[in-house]
Amino acid sequence: MKRSLHQTLKCIYDFDDLGVRKLSEKMHRKHGDHRDFYGLSALLEAGYIGFTGPIFETESGKLDTYRQVRLFQAYSQGYGEQSYDGVTICESEHFDSFLYIGPKAITYFQSKSEMRNGWLITAVLSLVVAIISGVSVAYLTSADTKCCPVSEAHLTSQSSSPVKDATRTHYVRRMLRR
Repeated sequence: MKRSLHQTLKCIYDFDDLGVRKLSEKMHRKHGDHRDFYGLSALLEAGYIGFTGPIFETESGKLDTYRQVRLFQAYSQGYGEQSYDGVTICESEHFDSFLYIGPKAITYFQSKSEMRNGWLITAVLSLVVAIISGVSVAYLTSADTKCCPVSEAHLTSQSSSPVKDATRTHYVRRMLRR
């Protein structure tokens, strides 16, 4: 789902229902005409939202997107009698048709919430496992050097160069001091 549609759906979801005029004020209107409402019409057709105003349908029972987006544009023009490209509405000053959240949107937001919680739990468990494994490796590594001391004579007898001898001798002395 596009971000703009998600934001529109989230706005309706947050308010439970929202007037078309108020929503058109909140929407980012790229074109400033009916084309801005095609996403809203798609949400209506898919069952993510419902509409209390008139819904235009074709003979086959599908949403007539062409006329529906023009109706939304007419609502966005203000109160009173408004007309846009063959669609006319005549409503009082204090009346607005509302968009309300549909069953698909409730399922959509519920699954998003569960997915977010799943990722959060996974991240926390991963962090805990990393800390535990790091501490246990550090403990086991330090325990190995204390319980199995290496003699200085053993390391110096296997060396092949004077530089390596000095480095190993220094390391062994430091380990034996612990």
